Amino acid sequence: MTEPRVRPPQPLSPQLRELLADYRRAEEIPAEVEDRIWSVVGAEEAPVAARPRRAAVPRRADRRVLGWAVFGVAAAAVLVIAWQQGGLRAERRRLEATSDAAVMQGGVDEVEGAARPRATSRSKGGASVAPPAAGSAEAEGSPAGSTAEPAEPGARVPSGSRVSSGPLGPSASTPSPSVHVDEPSDEPSSTLAIERELVASAWRSLAQGDEAAALATTAEHRRRFEHGLLAPEREAIEVIARCRRGDADRSSRAATFHRAHPGSPLAERVDEACAAPSPRK
Repeated sequence: MTEPRVRPPQPLSPQLRELLADYRRAEEIPAEVEDRIWSVVGAEEAPVAARPRRAAVPRRADRRVLGWAVFGVAAAAVLVIAWQQGGLRAERRRLEATSDAAVMQGGVDEVEGAARPRATSRSKGGASVAPPAAGSAEAEGSPAGSTAEPAEPGARVPSGSRVSSGPLGPSASTPSPSVHVDEPSDEPSSTLAIERELVASAWRSLAQGDEAAALATTAEHRRRFEHGLLAPEREAIEVIARCRRGDADRSSRAATFHRAHPGSPLAERVDEACAAPSPRK
C-alpha cells in the first residue's frame, strides 16, 4: 500500500493575498483564529503589512496630540510675551505722566521744606538773612513793618518772635507787599529753583482759597520767567484761580489752555475748577 502523496504548499497569488487581507480587516478575525489559518496556509505567505496596520492608528494619534501640545505651548508663549509688552508700555506711560506731574507739582513740598530752615536761620540772626518765601511774605514781614504802625492795646508779642541780631542795616529794610523771591543767578539750577518756588507759592495760595495772591504770584512768574520750564503749570494756576473767582471768560480760558497744552496732567484739575459753580455767585 502506497502512502498518499502530499503536495507541498504553493504560494498564494497576489489577488488571493489581497482578498484575504480585506476579509481579515472586514471581519476582525481573532488573533487565535488568524494564527491557525496562517499555520495551515503557510506563514511564509502571510502579507507583511497585514498585522501591523492596527498599530498605525495610535502613532497617528500620538503625532496629533504632539502637534496640539506644540501649538498650545507656542500660543501660551505668544500670550505671555504680549502681556509683558503691554505691561511694560503701561508702566512706561505711567512713569512719564508721574515724572511730568512731579516736575510741575512736586516743588511744593520741597519749597515748604526749604522755607523752614530759612525761617530758623532768620530767628538766629545775622547779617546774611535770606528773604522770606513768597507764600509767607505777609506773616514774616509783620515784625519789620510793626514800627510804622502803633501796636494795639493789650497785644503781647511772643518773646520767641524777636530777632536777637545787631542793628538793622540797609539790607534789612521793610519788605514790600509784592512777591519777593531771590534774584535769579546765571546758574540754571538756581533759576529753576526760584521758578519752582514761585509756582509752589501760587499752589499754596490756591489751597488756602486766596485766588488774588495766586494770580499775583503767577504774574510775577510771567514777568521773570515768561518762557520758563513751568510756564504750563503757571497758566493752569491762572485758569483755575479765575474759574474759582467766577470770571465771565472762564470757559474760554479753559478751552485756550487745552489747545495750548493738549495732554497736560493738569487738564483734569482745570476742568474741575471751571465746571464747578463759583462760590462767589
